[in-house]
Amino acid sequence: MLLFIILSITTGGFIPLQTSINSRLGERVKTPFLSSLISFSIGTIFILILNLFSESSLPLVNGSLTSLPWWGYLGGAIGMLCLTLNIFLFPILGSVQTVIIPMVGQIIMSMIIDNFGLLYAQHSPLTLTKVFGIILIIAGIIITIALPQILAKKRSSISKNNKSKKFIWQIIALLDGFAFATESTINGHVGTVLKSPISSAFLTFLLASVILIIINLIQGNFKNLKYIHSTHMPAWNFLGGIIGSINIFTNALLVPQIGIGLATILGLLGQIIISLVIDHWGLLGSEINKVNKLQISGIFTIILGIVTIELI
Repeated sequence: MLLFIILSITTGGFIPLQTSINSRLGERVKTPFLSSLISFSIGTIFILILNLFSESSLPLVNGSLTSLPWWGYLGGAIGMLCLTLNIFLFPILGSVQTVIIPMVGQIIMSMIIDNFGLLYAQHSPLTLTKVFGIILIIAGIIITIALPQILAKKRSSISKNNKSKKFIWQIIALLDGFAFATESTINGHVGTVLKSPISSAFLTFLLASVILIIINLIQGNFKNLKYIHSTHMPAWNFLGGIIGSINIFTNALLVPQIGIGLATILGLLGQIIISLVIDHWGLLGSEINKVNKLQISGIFTIILGIVTIELI
């Protein structure tokens, strides 16, 4: 159990790194859809190689796909949507908001999935303690995101139009969190049916790559591949797909073992830590936003809410 907990927290910390890397790649190739395709294609190849080394056979060729429910094939589409949305969100909201707002969505959706046992997830009824934990998390989000701006009186320098647009993107980020929790639950069930988390991750990345190929063909984005050759791109710009594939694989492994609720909560702890590190030091080309004491207190409030939901 301790190994699963450590693995879940560590994997969660990969997500802000993946978002930052894919955002930089999106800036290079001028479109998030091409960036997503490159990321998913690299991830698909990486998973295939990993599968061959670990199982010495090609995934998805044993006929078990026929045992999947229809929604078992939606993980790739949802994963593609989540990744592409994150590329849009990162430069608009910054790494902290891009991680924390979807985090709230993930928690809410994971509680709904657990409470009703949706998508063959482990059944875990919603209690007053869990509701109190969710309230603490929302309070922490307000302290971390909204309160510093109010105290700094930034409202005077931001037009109502821009504030309205940013609010819309924050709502989209919340829905992105709903989708991510749903994808993790689907991939967990797919991994159980296929008896292989690697095959589940491979199916997700393969379907996402196919969808993105079609989108990029329609938009005529492949001509932007020239920017990869014409500009110097550091090697880490291409690591997003590998990081994403590891994340999908570990989620497919963890969700059936510890449930979507706990897997989500522990993963979010890792996301919080890494996203603050990225913002504070401006890592991976992001804008420097020093973390202040108010934000730290907000993060501790969020963590208290997480502990209340899962451990009390």
